[in-house]
Amino acid sequence: MLPAGLPGVKTGARLGELLALEWENIDFNGKKIHIVQTLAVLPGVVKTQRPKTKKAQRVIPLGTATYCPLHKKKRSGPLKIWGFSRLAIG
Repeated sequence: MLPAGLPGVKTGARLGELLALEWENIDFNGKKIHIVQTLAVLPGVVKTQRPKTKKAQRVIPLGTATYCPLHKKKRSGPLKIWGFSRLAIG
C-alpha cells in the first residue's frame, strides 16, 4: 500500500478519483494520470462511474515524488490507494 494520501496530496485528485484508479489509467512513460472515472458510493452500492462533467475528465502530470512509489508498486499487484484494492471494490 502507498503511504496514506501520497497520490492525492501530490496530484490534487479527489478521493473518489484516486479510489477508482486502475493501472491502465497511469501512463508511466509520459508520467501522467488519466482521470476517467470516479468511485460513487450510493445507498447499498459502490461503483465506478464517469466524472459528472467533461472538465473533470483530465490528465494530471506525475511528479517524481508520486511517480517513483507508483512505479515501484506496479510490480507488486493490484493498485491500492488508502488500503482499498480495485479488485475488492470493482
